[in-house]
Amino acid sequence: MLAATVILVLGMAYGFWVSRVIYGLALVTWTVVLTLLYGLVILMIFYSSKAKGNPLIFTERGIALHPVVAELWEDIESYSWEEFKGINRVPGPTVLSLREGFCLKIINKGILQRCLEAKSRHSIFGTYLVFFSPEQMVAAESIINQYGIKKTE
Repeated sequence: MLAATVILVLGMAYGFWVSRVIYGLALVTWTVVLTLLYGLVILMIFYSSKAKGNPLIFTERGIALHPVVAELWEDIESYSWEEFKGINRVPGPTVLSLREGFCLKIINKGILQRCLEAKSRHSIFGTYLVFFSPEQMVAAESIINQYGIKKTE
């Protein structure tokens, strides 16, 4: 939010300066309106990327992370844990923050993989800042093992 405010204020200051020096008062208003629209678009982009930190939900049908992942238990082949630490830390919720921790990595059954993480090296849950504490890892493993899904290393 702070970054969006700084961008908006800088954009308005620049708009005032450019339109005052080059054009005159008639276009100052037009520049201010365009700057406000630009700021609104930036603000909408910041708010639309708020999927970070959403809860990972384990149900009797499968695993869900709205709006990114929804996997049924029968479609999951295996799982593993991925650690994001040191140089592998992921960008956090603010511009200059980095997060680290353990994420669940799931592999789907079949030739065509629906989940992005099967095609990449990293868990999609790390991208969305869904990290597990050691206690949560034990609880998640007990839930996953109830459905006969094996753990890979």
